[in-house]
Amino acid sequence: VLFIGSLTEKNKKNEGERKANGVAEKEFDNILFINPILETKKKLEEEIAEEGDIEVVPFTPKMRHKIFLEMEFKESGSKKIIACLEALMPEVKGSRKFWQEKALELLEMTIPIAVFKRDHGHFIFDINGFHQFMLLENIIRISHDPTLPDDMVRELGAYLMMIPGYQKAFFNNDGSFIEDKKVDYPSIRQFHNHVMMEFMKPLLLLEYGT
Repeated sequence: VLFIGSLTEKNKKNEGERKANGVAEKEFDNILFINPILETKKKLEEEIAEEGDIEVVPFTPKMRHKIFLEMEFKESGSKKIIACLEALMPEVKGSRKFWQEKALELLEMTIPIAVFKRDHGHFIFDINGFHQFMLLENIIRISHDPTLPDDMVRELGAYLMMIPGYQKAFFNNDGSFIEDKKVDYPSIRQFHNHVMMEFMKPLLLLEYGT
């Protein structure tokens, strides 16, 4: 449950403590927003119990996660955004665990780039923008971006070289592939899509699912 309540004088006095603990994330027009993605249900219940004068209003899980994820995309640093996306991913076993591990590696390489571009005014960081950002063609194009710090480019290049069958010479700098019947481009794209969808599927369900 996402709890939203008006700030009374008592709440305002304790606002700094809540923010220090990472519970209260945003305040708009005397409305207190508590982040449900990173906080446990027990901690939220304790917060409400301590401040019984908070008016509690429940939101649907889809609504609450989308609201706060969009806030994180617009303002937070890469570590917090990665934590939010990881929290949306289901627990998996068996062979699926391989794909999820690769997905987390991909997030650790790409989210800092997305935040860097966002902060320099070159990227609108929302759910749809992030989906486009993560497509294979764009990942390849970004790996040739001369405006990025060298360490970011190297890490992204390391991810691409990990994809079975991928070679830098197979693609143009804009991400388009060079015609070569010997290259299995569908398999290269399929591998990346498997990795990407580990975090993109729950994200797109927030945007379009029920």
